[in-house]
Amino acid sequence: HEGATDMRILMKMGIPTVCFGPGTITQMHAYNEWVDLKNVINAVKVMATMILDWCGYCE
Repeated sequence: HEGATDMRILMKMGIPTVCFGPGTITQMHAYNEWVDLKNVINAVKVMATMILDWCGYCE
């Protein structure tokens, strides 16, 4: 499997990074790659919650 993210640039600058997304590592960049729609929806919810928390949003 081969793939890339821009996180290596941030890591070289000393900025901690996390690579996060839907699916499993066994499917990532594989022939006929796919992700389950439920995993995509869950990943969006997690990312949105993290962004709102980071911005200090409170309900």
